[in-house]
Amino acid sequence: MSHFPVVNGVPVLIPPPEGYIVNFEHPHRRHEMESYVISGIGIALAFLFFFQYLYVKLWILRKPDGETVCLIIAWIFSIAVQAVSLRSFVIGVTGVHVWEVPLAKLNTGNKLTFISPILYAVCTACSKMALALFYRRLSPQRWWKWSVYTVLFLVAGYNLAIFLVIIFGCTPFKKSWDMTITEGECVDRPAVYLCTAALGILSDLVLLLMPMPMILRLQMPQRQKAGLILLFVIGSATLVTSVVRLILLLPIVGSDDPSWVLSSAIVWIYVEANLLIICASLTTLRRFFMHVAPRFIGERGSSARYGVTSSKGTRGHPFRTIGSAANKSKRDKYGADVEDPGFDLKTIVQAQPVETEVTAYETDEQPTQMIRHLRRQESINKFGGRSMETQLLDSRKDSDEEDRAIVQTTTVTVVYGPRNERDGRDS
Repeated sequence: MSHFPVVNGVPVLIPPPEGYIVNFEHPHRRHEMESYVISGIGIALAFLFFFQYLYVKLWILRKPDGETVCLIIAWIFSIAVQAVSLRSFVIGVTGVHVWEVPLAKLNTGNKLTFISPILYAVCTACSKMALALFYRRLSPQRWWKWSVYTVLFLVAGYNLAIFLVIIFGCTPFKKSWDMTITEGECVDRPAVYLCTAALGILSDLVLLLMPMPMILRLQMPQRQKAGLILLFVIGSATLVTSVVRLILLLPIVGSDDPSWVLSSAIVWIYVEANLLIICASLTTLRRFFMHVAPRFIGERGSSARYGVTSSKGTRGHPFRTIGSAANKSKRDKYGADVEDPGFDLKTIVQAQPVETEVTAYETDEQPTQMIRHLRRQESINKFGGRSMETQLLDSRKDSDEEDRAIVQTTTVTVVYGPRNERDGRDS
């Protein structure tokens, strides 16, 4: 270490500016308290949203899927990246001028700085993949699914590339954090950080704009629409934080004092890491409120919880009776019911009308028929007229996708005829 400058008998990376009084015991600090507060509040809020997500997936639906696994991994790595970054503040490296950090301590801080973007790449990839997997269930259209798969590939691809570049960016390997190793070479680490922020902005923008054509065609009650708009406003917050982080990272390029300059960007990493979890957890928020507080989202009592609805159709997935053909719903090119206010960001499937004719015969009492529809049996007792239309929205549970709505229209016609005609047919 003979070639490193010595200040007050302690080796440092670079000498302080002329006239600067170095204090290793109580150095000047930047954004330390803000980091503790922002990270603590963010972790608490993210946990609340993540808890309701797990409650819906594991307790209400009882069907964890790939989306659930991705978000669990993202939450774990979100906590890990914040813990590692906060440790760098605690030991007095991040947010401190590099000439007030002893060289041995600086190497320890550099190791934490080396680990942080690796953890953050996993957090970012898994949270955005969870959101993309949710998008996959919004429409059965082939072009839509291929669009989602493309986004999944791009998100996983660029984060994997960043992951590998950071890990294997230096030769020898220890040069990634050990400032005493002068031989070998490294990739331009600040450029990698800038590339990470730029690609994060691009992926956030794509994920924000993808479902907009569907959302713009929806007609729903104002409270539900406000909730849906809030979901995407919060989703766009990660885009804002990515832009801010990119701007704050620009001064680090060519800086001789990276430990001081990097502190501002790290504070915004705390914000973004927690927002990634919150945004991905919002996909189950309406289902959660339907279960615990249906009136909060405009539903009423037990009918909201168990899927019962009136003939006016306050929700989009239950059994409904329609008195006339004029009440048939309109659907757009995505298969979405544009007149149904109960859009719950679930799978939207094209309606497949099915007509079934049932013949009954005169008796002393009104006829009673049992109609079996797909996988469940619906009973229609004491028909009051000669015909009726019944719209069944049968909620199926496929092996690979949940909450897929299959919309069927069944027309039941009751025709009265003499009993001897039936006897003649039976013979």
